[in-house]
Amino acid sequence: MPYITCIHIAVVAYVSLCILCIIVYYCVYYVSLYRDLIRKLLVQDRTRRLGNMKNGSADVKGHKWFKEVNWDDVYQRKLKVTEMLFNNLL
Repeated sequence: MPYITCIHIAVVAYVSLCILCIIVYYCVYYVSLYRDLIRKLLVQDRTRRLGNMKNGSADVKGHKWFKEVNWDDVYQRKLKVTEMLFNNLL
């Protein structure tokens, strides 16, 4: 059985805590982007609704939630929806 000291346990606990903090941070970050997108799409006033203003769909495409999306691949049907969602969540 390997020799384990309190320092080893503390290091493992610290690294685990850091990994957990990173996961929580990214989950909170993407949830806030998702909420922002939905709130802007569901604005009751049509003149202020995302995608219904001067730039039209370019406003929706330019939202931070879609920053990783290659719209040419979407248009040419090269990108699958599951890949797009998976890439946004991780």
